[in-house]
Amino acid sequence: MEGKCLARLQHSSSQSPAMEDLRKLNEFVATLSYGKDLFPSTRSLLTYSFGNRSISELFRSVMVDSQHITECKEISKALCDAAVEAVDSLLLQSEPPRLKSQFPEQLSFFWEVYRIEGIPDLLQPDSLSSLEATLGKISHLVQTAGFDRSILQSLPVEFLLLLNVEPCVPCGQKVTDAGLPHFLKDISHHNMPLEQKTEENYSSMQCYIRRLEKELEKIAAGEIDSGSVKELSEVKFDDRLPFQDATRLGARLTSALDTLERSVEVGSAFCSLLENFFSMLTEDAKVGGKHDVH
Repeated sequence: MEGKCLARLQHSSSQSPAMEDLRKLNEFVATLSYGKDLFPSTRSLLTYSFGNRSISELFRSVMVDSQHITECKEISKALCDAAVEAVDSLLLQSEPPRLKSQFPEQLSFFWEVYRIEGIPDLLQPDSLSSLEATLGKISHLVQTAGFDRSILQSLPVEFLLLLNVEPCVPCGQKVTDAGLPHFLKDISHHNMPLEQKTEENYSSMQCYIRRLEKELEKIAAGEIDSGSVKELSEVKFDDRLPFQDATRLGARLTSALDTLERSVEVGSAFCSLLENFFSMLTEDAKVGGKHDVH
């Protein structure tokens, strides 16, 4: 038995990154179907299977090799079916406590799967239609009068905006205005109307997240504005970043280190940004983030 385990590990370590990611996707689908009860939540299964990486990131890695496209299509269909079924079964529940406890988790999983919609040539039309129809059901539910939107606050900001939901900022959340860059200073922290998804309707936290995402996109494209990075490094919040946003952005920040222009000015600004970002994380997110950096 020990010899077989060793051989399996050696075989795994010799695989290409694409093959390794394909194996992870296949194992995740299998566990989702037959071993999900071994994990306390779908989120814990996702973390166990992929760490801080997203499902879409793994698919993009695998599909670099065209010979895996057919298998990726099969896996993506299985994931779409599972995500849609999980949400549909929950929507049929008539017990509010169950909905309140499980809804964020299932929506989180649905969002992970929904994000693969943007990968060219992956999803079949029926899967795309199914995802969009389910998104419509979710959006309709959360817009229903009397729905407790506070249960959605752990979800990524990008997903909430897609659902036309403006998260309520807790009364205790305050932002230290000293040092806020100009793009955050005039944003109100009070509850805002659900009218248009324009930047003036975003909370300061959301504005920071969106601005950071844009800067990371520029860095990935080989562009960097040290002035903008410096502004972001000076933002201070009393509250912590939502865990999923922190995980996603933390992974992108650490990967940006590989493409960053190595000048003293840029390096200093980016290090300040990274240090400031880590100060906004929860303890759980810090553990994962430090692991990524090392």
